[in-house]
Amino acid sequence: MSTLLSVILSLGLFFGQKTYASSLPDFFSQLYIKHSDKIDSIYNDYYQQTCDEMGIEVENEKNQKKIIRLFFYNKLFTSDGASDCTTGGILNIPYFWHWVEPNPRHQIIFKPKSKLLRLIPPPNGFKRYKSYADVDRLPRLYLSDLVSESPKFCHPSCGCFFTFGWCSEREMAFTLLLTILGYDCKVKQVGIHVWSEICLRLVGKKKKNKAVIVKIDNTMNSVVFLDAEADYVKWEKDFGNGTHVKWYNLNAHSVSEISAVKSIKISKSTKKRIENLVNGWIINDEL
Repeated sequence: MSTLLSVILSLGLFFGQKTYASSLPDFFSQLYIKHSDKIDSIYNDYYQQTCDEMGIEVENEKNQKKIIRLFFYNKLFTSDGASDCTTGGILNIPYFWHWVEPNPRHQIIFKPKSKLLRLIPPPNGFKRYKSYADVDRLPRLYLSDLVSESPKFCHPSCGCFFTFGWCSEREMAFTLLLTILGYDCKVKQVGIHVWSEICLRLVGKKKKNKAVIVKIDNTMNSVVFLDAEADYVKWEKDFGNGTHVKWYNLNAHSVSEISAVKSIKISKSTKKRIENLVNGWIINDEL
């Protein structure tokens, strides 16, 4: 190998460490890392309060990163309520009901063809559904639409947007992404409502191991910590009593869904768009 080529490759590796990898999971992982100082500062009081309440070692860096990353990812993906067109969080993903009459998704316009979504055939892999508007938005669809270069959808009451979903669709995507990022998590359903739960293995006070359950509701913008030390085995098997919760978890941990999400690439314009949203949130918090 020539000296010049070696230098070029070395520079490529060096600068490559300072740029985002192109896959969706790597992008969201690096998004936290890049802004971690400011994000950690934003959540510092909440983090310390959580540690005090749960008996967690506050000065432990691994504790801090595990917990504050969850605060941040919830802030990225959450909405503020279960009403059609309700948004929230950094990415402003609207909530839409499904499997009701009339179905509000039938009013969504598919921008690339300027036609109602209910008149568009379902995407590849969703052929059993009548139309694009009728599909259950599995993680690969929910997340790939989120990072498209321009909004695919518009609605008369809530403008244009990149992706959308109600509680089960949001939590399947959230749980799958966190699973890829190394978290132990699941989708839980009680009645008709769905949320995500994550088990964290942390360092407690006096350096003892500490198991904590984090209940994250990305419909209602809620993060709740529960002590799991006595009943982790029970938690691991408890998915709630919802009719479809097994199906939600099957998709949230599906090898094919995980592979599809890992293969989603992020364009430069999408990176810039999401970076701008994160920077705007940081600036507003600092004001």
